[in-house]
Amino acid sequence: MGIIMSDQDDEKLLIDVAKRVSSRLSELPTIARLLEDGNPVPFETVNEGWGIRIGKFKHLRISLHIDFSWQTPERSLWAGLEGSTTKPFDPLLKSAQFQGIHHFYGTDLLPLPHDGWRFKKGVVPPKDFAPVYEESVCFGIYAFGQDVDAFVDASTSFLTLAVAALLEDEILRNSPDLSETERNVVGLARVGQGKYRENVGLIEKGCRLTGVMEPFLLRASHIKPWSLCDNSNERLDGANGLLLTPTYDVMFDRGYLTFEADGRPRISSRLPKHVLSQINMLDPSELQIRPFSDMQKRYLDFHRKIIFRH
Repeated sequence: MGIIMSDQDDEKLLIDVAKRVSSRLSELPTIARLLEDGNPVPFETVNEGWGIRIGKFKHLRISLHIDFSWQTPERSLWAGLEGSTTKPFDPLLKSAQFQGIHHFYGTDLLPLPHDGWRFKKGVVPPKDFAPVYEESVCFGIYAFGQDVDAFVDASTSFLTLAVAALLEDEILRNSPDLSETERNVVGLARVGQGKYRENVGLIEKGCRLTGVMEPFLLRASHIKPWSLCDNSNERLDGANGLLLTPTYDVMFDRGYLTFEADGRPRISSRLPKHVLSQINMLDPSELQIRPFSDMQKRYLDFHRKIIFRH
């Protein structure tokens, strides 16, 4: 579905996209409480387009835009977080999900003679759906490909992971129902240790991709991220975890690897081919495929829909 380039249609399109993204995000209890009530109301932006705020976390606005920006002179869809200072973004930039993202400033652009802009020589332009940190006050993704359905999927996933990174430090502080002992147990689960790792080990005996079974070479990785779990039971649930060797643990955690319900691994198309060659990724046909339990399937369905980079 392509974007129709007229002001009126742009406004209607953004409202529709905002409703779809909000609806998807509202399915997650930890994020639903941050969303705006009622129908989203668009506002005109300085870039001759439209914006909509769909939620808020402390000093950050959860927003969507359609306007002229890095893709000038064409309009592009954008979803992300907006602030007025750099400090609220610190947890995001420290998150493993977003390390090494591109940081852009207005000084990276040169004006064209007849309106519009172009990137200065040596500046690598942002890519479709790739996280971008701009002017230290905007953190989001663009839909340069102008595929609305793909943008809804990508922006829902991006906003989920971004808000999850922001929520991590809040969850333990705002869990008055937990005793100090329980708080420590749940806190260890955050880094794949303690009781959580023991629980995962009762179900998974080794890495499904390498066959490695030595505990010191394995990491316990949450399938449904710790900060997006509905409660402490999910955070400690052994079915909500896999034992993977470090490289595959990172790939799984960052959405470059997932698993089908029958146990077959699935690699993201966004992972460069030379990287697959460098890590000696095994052909799925050479693996001993083991199906997952019903509880694991439920968590993996979440991972495929929200975490995996299609």
